[in-house]
Amino acid sequence: MRLLVRLLVAMALLGGLIQFASFEYHQGMEEGLKLAALKERQDAVINATAKALSLEKAHAHAPEPVEGDDPDEEEPPPASPSLAEVDGHGAGSQPGNHSSPSLSARGRSSNETSGVAKRARGNGSSEGERKRQGGKDRKDPRPPCSLLTGVENASACVTRKGRTKAELDELKRLFDATRCKHPPTREIIMGVPLETLERIVKAKKTVITYGTQDWVKSKKRACKAATSKGAADTCLAMDESFMDGPFKAKNREILAKKRGGGLWLWKPYIINKTLATMNEGDYVVYHDAGAYLTGPVHPLMALMESGFHDPPLDGVLTFGVGFSQGRFCKRDTFIKQNCDTDVCHKAMQVDGYLSVWRKGPHAQRLIDMWLTDCQDFSILGDTPNKLQKPNLAGFKDHRHDQAILTNILSREGFGRDTSNGPATFMMNHDRRSNGAM
Repeated sequence: MRLLVRLLVAMALLGGLIQFASFEYHQGMEEGLKLAALKERQDAVINATAKALSLEKAHAHAPEPVEGDDPDEEEPPPASPSLAEVDGHGAGSQPGNHSSPSLSARGRSSNETSGVAKRARGNGSSEGERKRQGGKDRKDPRPPCSLLTGVENASACVTRKGRTKAELDELKRLFDATRCKHPPTREIIMGVPLETLERIVKAKKTVITYGTQDWVKSKKRACKAATSKGAADTCLAMDESFMDGPFKAKNREILAKKRGGGLWLWKPYIINKTLATMNEGDYVVYHDAGAYLTGPVHPLMALMESGFHDPPLDGVLTFGVGFSQGRFCKRDTFIKQNCDTDVCHKAMQVDGYLSVWRKGPHAQRLIDMWLTDCQDFSILGDTPNKLQKPNLAGFKDHRHDQAILTNILSREGFGRDTSNGPATFMMNHDRRSNGAM
């Protein structure tokens, strides 16, 4: 009996031990599973973090997409220039039709208008053009805000935050192109991103003109208009006294010519001299003494910075006269400038009465080449051809400085504006020497 009791006690103890051991076993299994699951989650987080860092690094080294580069976007068809001829040019004028745009106005649909807005990207870049979604960078499909797209509905376009209504109203005033009667020009100017317009406002803008004693009153008229209606920072009315002694001595033969006050040699000279006094990114606007601004000068810079032109303007804006170079450039000039080709012969000649220059490497390179070639009398002057080739069919007259500038632009493949015409809505080119308004 006593043995049976001991056996029962032993069995009870053994059962308890087995139950305890089983409990401990299950507890250990549960803890093990918990630890395994936790480690699995940690590994997943580590892998996800590493992948995100790898993607971010790849995006950091990837080239930024350029706003407006749309391979599916249609290019507008080229238009034909207006051939309204204007003969001759005096000390305060150049040839060309400036009373109307060089091309006939052509309307655009809403789709074409938005295309212009996309292409008008300028030098500035809008904040928020790229945004994060789901941890990945992507191109913002919205266009940069401009005077064309409007900014009242902030969700429709991309721009920096914090711009006040007063600041926006000032941009509208300075860059107003609604008076422009040429739709493409108007849309290009008003489609430039607001950030680019703000950079133009901050930059120094200097208007320069030139004339002999016969043009004193017109020069005063030009500078008064430039600093009032034109909103330029300063205006310089120059004459022969602005030329350095060594330059005048070297070019005595050219400067003695009455036509153009020295065959317009002073023009690239004064532009170059003014650029030398300015900071990178500042603007110089040259126009003949026989012209004056009727509104802010800013739309000219906006047109130049629009990014619309191909090849790009890169800081120099010139316009065309509506006639081919072969009609107004003698053959020796073509030959001596290494431009006696069909491309150079058929190029539209540049109009010398108005140009815009943003100080930078390209502007300096171009002005140096122009000034150098203009100091060669056999290229600039009206002397007969001596290189055994006749002038081209239809040749009428040699147009000196602007013939030389046209050849440089054509030979080098530099950009110019021949399709949008001079900004006639902001200039009055009456060629008057008496300064009458």
